[in-house]
Amino acid sequence: MAENQDPDTLAERLDAVVPPGRSDASPLHTDPLIDAAARLASSPRPRLAPGARAQIQAQVLAAHQRQAARTRPVQRRRAPVLRWAAWASLAAVFVLVVGLTPSRRRERPRRCAVSGEARHGAD
Repeated sequence: MAENQDPDTLAERLDAVVPPGRSDASPLHTDPLIDAAARLASSPRPRLAPGARAQIQAQVLAAHQRQAARTRPVQRRRAPVLRWAAWASLAAVFVLVVGLTPSRRRERPRRCAVSGEARHGAD
């Protein structure tokens, strides 16, 4: 009976017999898959020994440290062309800023129309 069922239909039947989060299903059904699921749901949950969690954690951390020691850290190197392009663009901006900034030394002093005094800068 279970051979011709698609996974969605089987999941719906399992949810009806063994609701999610509960383990009080009766393990006598006509479908062997449903029966096996009900027996698994009603069986006691396995527990780790008190020191087993610490031992597993120590093994995982040791394996991670061994793996990390074998691999070199990834160093990103910028291409020399990009570095030269950055310096060239910085130089071009500097030349434009310096070249377009009016120099105070090149300006001729302006004379005040009323007093005749020399003044620098715009009015």
